[in-house]
Amino acid sequence: MASNSGNAAQVTKDAAMTAAVAYVRTLRPDSVRLEAVADRLCEYGTRHGFTVERVFCDDGPNVAGSLDQSGFLALVSEVRRREVRAVVVPSPAHLSLSPEVRRWMVRMLRHVGAQLVVLPEVAIGVAQIEALWSADRGQTT
Repeated sequence: MASNSGNAAQVTKDAAMTAAVAYVRTLRPDSVRLEAVADRLCEYGTRHGFTVERVFCDDGPNVAGSLDQSGFLALVSEVRRREVRAVVVPSPAHLSLSPEVRRWMVRMLRHVGAQLVVLPEVAIGVAQIEALWSADRGQTT
């Protein structure tokens, strides 16, 4: 499954399961890693009664002042248009590193009637993601 920033990958739907979409924010474009994460989200959804039909993606940290949200906004539009009821994410940090931005995104999902589903087995936490971003920019935390 491939996905580009702001684009979505198609997944086969099982009619007996609840329709869902997934959202991933990448630190840097990496189609192999993105595909692995997308597969993990789809597998998790299947085990929990969701069919993840599309995976939306944005690149960058999504902190206040640097907001690339084209993928998220396309996801919200898809949820509203198709009445999708669940949005699956690997961790809250995939929404944003900023608590304020993350709260806004969750409110937006609730406003369009979607339930946020976060994978319980978070492989990397917010602190680790922030450290990676600082290292990428040549900064220390």
